[in-house]
Amino acid sequence: MIAVTAKGHHDRSDSVLVSFDSKWEESFLNKNIFAVFRKRVPITFLPAVLYIYINSPGSRVIGKAKIKKIELVDISTAISLSNSACISGEEIRSYIGNSNKLGVYLLDKFAAAPTPATLKAIRKHMKFYPPQSFLILSKQSKALLEKLCSFRKAEE
Repeated sequence: MIAVTAKGHHDRSDSVLVSFDSKWEESFLNKNIFAVFRKRVPITFLPAVLYIYINSPGSRVIGKAKIKKIELVDISTAISLSNSACISGEEIRSYIGNSNKLGVYLLDKFAAAPTPATLKAIRKHMKFYPPQSFLILSKQSKALLEKLCSFRKAEE
């Protein structure tokens, strides 16, 4: 079985996988999302790519986007980015709760997976459990997702 997450710098890819509620699938597929808010984001390194995993009932990786920047922002900055995230200011206030900072991935254009990678297909090759925040992918798991999603064929 392939290791999903990197064990150290030697096998760490340049990518993270982030889970999303199924309600976000259409917004991603319509290429409307350029900012993603999370309470936890990577702080020890800047990943280059964010893979989008849609939770049940979809249960699949639907695409990826290049990461331009990751920041910790205050509520007013988050609200100013709300249109880029397809979320209302009220939803941001509710999500942030009592915290005064929120992580944001600023994304380049979304690339839909030519063949979305289902949970079943992923689990044939690695022990995968969708993360609550994010997973730093190993080089092998990134290569597997590229193959399962048919990105390599589409980019050649």
